[in-house]
Amino acid sequence: MQIDYLKAMDWIRRNWTKTTECPICGSDDWGIGDQIVEISPFMPGAPVYPQFFVYCQKCAYTIFFNAVIAGLVPTANPKP
Repeated sequence: MQIDYLKAMDWIRRNWTKTTECPICGSDDWGIGDQIVEISPFMPGAPVYPQFFVYCQKCAYTIFFNAVIAGLVPTANPKP
């Protein structure tokens, strides 16, 4: 699934309130992955968790964020 870049940037700007310096190399040059990815527990039939990610463009350190909570993917069980 293609990421809504503007929505992702808006969410990051509102929620990333601490330093944006990379904890590995100290760079402040981040990129946003262009796809929503899935993470799941390592077992058959496990649920998947949609994520979007940002990565340091210098050392490749990567941070994942829950795409449902960020509003980039609709929840599977909408609230009534």
